[in-house]
Amino acid sequence: MKSMTLAGRLLAALFIAGSMLASPAYAAPKVVKEYRSLYRNITVVENPPQRCVRLENKKNPYNSQSCLVLNNPQELLFFYSQAMFAVLSTLDDGLSVLSVGLGGGTMPTALHDYFSKVDVTTVEIDPKMLEAAKDYMFFAEGPRNEVVIQDARFFIRKQGQKGAQYDVVMLDAFNGEYIPEHLTTQEFLQEVKKVLKPGGLLLSNTFSYKDFYHSESVTYESVFPDFCMLRSAGARTIVAYNGKACDAAKLRKDVAGNLDKLKTYIPFPGFLPETISSEKNWDPTARLFTDQFSPANLYNTH
Repeated sequence: MKSMTLAGRLLAALFIAGSMLASPAYAAPKVVKEYRSLYRNITVVENPPQRCVRLENKKNPYNSQSCLVLNNPQELLFFYSQAMFAVLSTLDDGLSVLSVGLGGGTMPTALHDYFSKVDVTTVEIDPKMLEAAKDYMFFAEGPRNEVVIQDARFFIRKQGQKGAQYDVVMLDAFNGEYIPEHLTTQEFLQEVKKVLKPGGLLLSNTFSYKDFYHSESVTYESVFPDFCMLRSAGARTIVAYNGKACDAAKLRKDVAGNLDKLKTYIPFPGFLPETISSEKNWDPTARLFTDQFSPANLYNTH
C-alpha cells in the first residue's frame, strides 16, 4: 500500500513537472494580448499547448493567474483548482455557487461541464479580467453563469442583507502578490458564513507560508471551527461547512470514489485524497486577522 502511495506521488510530481516545463512560466511565451487595467495590468501569453492569463507582478513576473490547455480547455492545471473541483465533485447536482475572483474563468467553465444544473455567480472587481477571460480563455456568460463586476466584500455584505444564501462559496481572490487584506479578516468570514446555507460549503484558495498561515488558520477557526484542508507545497485549499465539522476521513473516501469521473478535468487525480487533512498544525496564539489588523501584504507569504 505504501509503495502504491509513493508511486502515485511520483506520478503526480512527474506530471506537474512536465506541465511546468511546458508552461509559459518556464519557456519564452508569446504575448497574445495586453490589457491596461485600473488594478493590475493583464497579459495573455501563449506557449502551445497552454495559454495563460498573468497579472502584473514585479516580484514574480511569470506568475500566472489562470492557464488552460488549448485543445482541452476543461482540464484544470493548478493544484487549488484541482482541489476545489475534487471536493465539489462529491456534491449533488443543482447547486447554487458564489465564486469570488474570476481569473480566466476555468472553474465556472468546468463546473458547467461536470454538472447539468448548476448556477454560478462570480464576483470580479476588474472588468478587464472578464474581457480577457471571454476573449482568450473560452469563458462565456449565460443565464446560469453570471459575472458581477464589483468588490466582493461589498457584494457579499449586500447579499447577506437581502437574505440570499448559496450552497457553495468559493474564495479565490488574488491581486498578483497576495489575497486582498479585506478578504482575509474575521469580519469578512462572518459575512461569508451569513450567505451560506446551513451545511453549505466554503472553499478557499490560500497559502501555507509562515506567519500568514498561522494567523489565517486561527481566523478561519474562529468562524468555521473544524475545517479540513488540502495542501501541496505552498498551496492550501480550505474546506469548511456552515454549522458542521469537516470529516477528513469521509472527504478522502468521497474524493477517492470519484477519481474516474475526475480524470476528464484532472489527468492524475489519484494523489488528491492523500492531501486532505484536518490536522490543526498552526500556532493557536497567533493574532487574528480583523478589519483593524490585516497586514496580509506585509506577512511573508513567499
